[in-house]
Amino acid sequence: MWRWLVIIARDRPELWVTWAAFYGGAGRIEILFDRRQGHTGAGWRNGPDRRARLDREAELQARGFLVIPRPDLVGASR
Repeated sequence: MWRWLVIIARDRPELWVTWAAFYGGAGRIEILFDRRQGHTGAGWRNGPDRRARLDREAELQARGFLVIPRPDLVGASR
């Protein structure tokens, strides 16, 4: 089974309210604010930020949220 991670842009807090109202009770969906602050990309922490993907960054800025599918590791290990 899959789990879903929803990242909400820091400048769009109203989207958190919307996503939480519809999907907050679903156990397979995790809703978070984008926690990155200022430093992204190459040069930070002696290398590229593992979270910095240009396509995802552009989508987050354009839509205000990003949905990332994640495999359920607990179910996969059985």
